[in-house]
Amino acid sequence: MRRMSRSIRCFCRPSPATVQEDADVLRHRLGFLMRDSAGLMRRRFIHFAREAGLPLNQSEATTLVHIAHEPGLHQVTLAGRLDVEPIMVVRLLDSLQQQGLIERRSHETDRRVRTIWPTPAAYPVLEAIDLVRGAVRSEAVRGLSETATEQFLDTLVTIRANLTGLDRQIGR
Repeated sequence: MRRMSRSIRCFCRPSPATVQEDADVLRHRLGFLMRDSAGLMRRRFIHFAREAGLPLNQSEATTLVHIAHEPGLHQVTLAGRLDVEPIMVVRLLDSLQQQGLIERRSHETDRRVRTIWPTPAAYPVLEAIDLVRGAVRSEAVRGLSETATEQFLDTLVTIRANLTGLDRQIGR
């Protein structure tokens, strides 16, 4: 049987022999840890949202939060922020509009462009979303000091900024 290469071996939890090996493992596992953590946070959001009787799924809630933070957002811009195809945004917006949480308006100067606005009915739902998000955040950082939490958030902001800059360079 062939011996596994070092890159494949990094998928399993190695016994730390040296500091260098630990650094190598982190380099190979960072993306997996971030993806897994994001997935776990989504599952916790769904759990808390159901407990709170929130009428939205996680995608709808995220979409509504973006709209509330930037009323008048264009549908195409929203698709970019959510990192989804425009057709997916249309489905999310259809659902939110059917629930009376958003309205679509024609752009003032370009009738081809649709802007999205929260309705008054959205604000109590947004408050519930904020409570659910707070509960998930509290669970996620349980056991971390305030300083460690701030450092972790700063690190994530840096990672996002680095990757956003790369996206701009390749035209995304």
